[in-house]
Amino acid sequence: MTLSLAAQNPNLIKIKSEKEIEKQVAFTDRYRLPAFQEGTVSFLTGGNSKAKLNYNLLLGEMHFIAPNSDTLSLSNEYLIKNIQINDIVFYYNKDIGYVEVMLDTPTAKLGVKQVFRIASLEKQGAYQQSSGAGSIRNYSVFSHGNGSVQKLETKGDIVFSKTKTYFFIDVNNRFYKVSKSNIYKIFPKHKSTIEKYLKEHPIDVYDEDSLKNLLQFCNQLP
Repeated sequence: MTLSLAAQNPNLIKIKSEKEIEKQVAFTDRYRLPAFQEGTVSFLTGGNSKAKLNYNLLLGEMHFIAPNSDTLSLSNEYLIKNIQINDIVFYYNKDIGYVEVMLDTPTAKLGVKQVFRIASLEKQGAYQQSSGAGSIRNYSVFSHGNGSVQKLETKGDIVFSKTKTYFFIDVNNRFYKVSKSNIYKIFPKHKSTIEKYLKEHPIDVYDEDSLKNLLQFCNQLP
């Protein structure tokens, strides 16, 4: 059973650690889209492959429906150029994972990595009830490098929090975590102009609109 905290915060999910984690989380909470949809995987080597796809926020994996109706994760991700599902585009980076494009301009893109991470753990107290007292440090979750959830070593409740991390992607598909220094790396010839803009419009690394405005400003620079 999913112990969703959506009524308090739609970005938090609470589950029991002694049970299989993924099966406790509702489909609409763990996947980016409400259903698997036809998409296209384009490869760096050329060519593409079509399948019903969906991004798993809990595992940080791109899943597809196999011909036998099994749900599987994509392999050989280092060969992926991008993935398009309707108007949604993902890029893959071996150190970051899947990043969804939120704004695409001729000079750079703004992308976001969304994934659930552990926010807190609660020890199991008397009568098998979660006490909420103290933190649990003797545990293991995630991963084989692809974000797969592992069995925890202790009993209790786990609170997962959906996180968003924004990246700039340059024309050579190099990924830069959003920061002032990194926007200067992408537009080195316009550092002074961008500095002036940022003094008047300070960026918030968690505010998508302000990041879009910054990138649109940089894109129009001669």
